[in-house]
Amino acid sequence: MDSYLILKSLSEALSCTGWRHAMNEEMTDLEQYRTLDLMPLPNRKKAVGFRWVYTVKLNLDGSISG
Repeated sequence: MDSYLILKSLSEALSCTGWRHAMNEEMTDLEQYRTLDLMPLPNRKKAVGFRWVYTVKLNLDGSISG
């Protein structure tokens, strides 16, 4: 199997066109399927955090999942 560069930071991902495109697709899907809504926080409340995980999804045959 080929090796793939797995990024460790947002700045690394944003410098790569492919990762930037994948992140934009993910955000579009989250909004389209209404699994993420950005809302103003009530007073004295904290937002639930999230983090990007940079990995390459593979099919069973080892090819990159599209």
